[in-house]
Amino acid sequence: MEETGDIVKEATSDSIVLLDELGRGTSTFDGVSIAYGVLRYLVDDVKCLTLFSTHYHILIDEFKLYKTIHNYLMDYYYDEKQLKIVFKYKFIQGSTEKSFGINVARMAGLPPSVVAMAEEKEQAINNENRDITTMRGLTKLFNALI
Repeated sequence: MEETGDIVKEATSDSIVLLDELGRGTSTFDGVSIAYGVLRYLVDDVKCLTLFSTHYHILIDEFKLYKTIHNYLMDYYYDEKQLKIVFKYKFIQGSTEKSFGINVARMAGLPPSVVAMAEEKEQAINNENRDITTMRGLTKLFNALI
């Protein structure tokens, strides 16, 4: 955070700022909020060239309307049968709908039992998120009716 503070204080419109995984190591909401605030400041106030690497997919939606922000990713191929991701090491424009952390954990040699537990937890979180999204949609519909 101290380095980020220095970057934010010292950056000018002539700066090139490289930030990787800002906010990681904090709680998810703190991390997203910090990353959001720093990126907004660099884009809106400083207006410097910035390469901002993140796994916070919510930031993609937050900054969709900015004409000065462009999303890029490391190109990949995902083999669904083998549950394996192959990185092509080519930087392309676009964004991915998900990260492949569990696949990378498998590739890194984590024990199968750990990967299986992670997959179960990811599925539970995805189901919970889907339920919350559904409830939000129903609430919006209800509110529109009343």
